[in-house]
Amino acid sequence: MLVFKYTYFKSGFEKLFQPSALRNLQLERDIPLAQSIFQTCFGAENSLFFEKGGVKAVDRQQIFEYAKQRYNTLPDYPWEDQNAVLRHRKNKKWYALIMEVDKKKLGLFEEGLVQVMNVKCDPMLIGSLRTREGFHPAYHMNKDKWISVRLDGSVSEDEIRNLIDGSYGLTAPDSKGLERK
Repeated sequence: MLVFKYTYFKSGFEKLFQPSALRNLQLERDIPLAQSIFQTCFGAENSLFFEKGGVKAVDRQQIFEYAKQRYNTLPDYPWEDQNAVLRHRKNKKWYALIMEVDKKKLGLFEEGLVQVMNVKCDPMLIGSLRTREGFHPAYHMNKDKWISVRLDGSVSEDEIRNLIDGSYGLTAPDSKGLERK
């Protein structure tokens, strides 16, 4: 179900609501129409965010900006397509892979492609994460040590950042300068 969140900046008032007339909007197709309707109703001074399941979708550019700001790394495109790798500057090990994957390859029953991020994760957490919406066994990676995270709004930005930080730590060189196994 599509959830509309708007913030009225003048009063700092936030409200979540599900208008009955707009419940059946399809996110990709109808969002420009819904934005226009709400801008007309609430005015340009309001900020309007359209969220799926109450969580704003994180896009690949936000991940790249976070990696640059936090770790001073830029995306690498080893396959000369849209799939990108985030690597450590010193040991060149990957700590994240952002790619577009067919939904069916993730075990979803929908048609189309979805953006995912693969991150290295503590094996003790992977089992519990996979039981949650938005997490899948790692696509094209070691499924015991990596996990795929959908970037469609099913996982919060804070949680995605925490997973990136954890992956960065797990793939970092140890204190002696040797790479971890």
